[in-house]
Amino acid sequence: TAMQHFGSKSLRFSAKISDDILSKCSMAKQNMAFYEGETVQVSIWYFLPDTLTHQWLFLMDLEEQVAIGAGPGVRLALVDDKIRMEYKFYEDDVIQIPGSEIDFPRNQWVEIKWELKLSQKKKGAVKVYQNGTLIIDKDKIKTLPTDIIYSQQGTKGMYTSVEIGITANSKDNDLVLYADDFEVKRVE
Repeated sequence: TAMQHFGSKSLRFSAKISDDILSKCSMAKQNMAFYEGETVQVSIWYFLPDTLTHQWLFLMDLEEQVAIGAGPGVRLALVDDKIRMEYKFYEDDVIQIPGSEIDFPRNQWVEIKWELKLSQKKKGAVKVYQNGTLIIDKDKIKTLPTDIIYSQQGTKGMYTSVEIGITANSKDNDLVLYADDFEVKRVE
């Protein structure tokens, strides 16, 4: 109740430094169904109450649960104080346009809105907004994993889980992060 964006409460996540063991504190919503060709939008307000270094702090993940192998997804990461989309499968990260990057603000509420048009082929797209400003806009990309023998098998061409909070902490510092006004939806 000490920190909130809307209402009287927010979620408070805290994690120790990730050194030899991964440290995370997050909340996941599973049993969702976002399929190839659909666009999923996740929006959330974050408050990072410090100015410490947090390289490779993961804020939000979209994934698929599968019975066999791995169903990796995508996630938003904070690197050099800038948001990027990192793949958990074999694709290059999607970053802000070099020279036009916008830092992730500290000690204030920040709205992050992430839109993904889902595709296992290079027909997908990603948009990331920070406080209403479009900071990442890329199309003709893969946004869903495909089966690769011996490393990831059993993908269904969909995402079924969204995870928010500190989905993995950096190796730099302990961390507290607040989140509020969280929404996941399919958009047309």
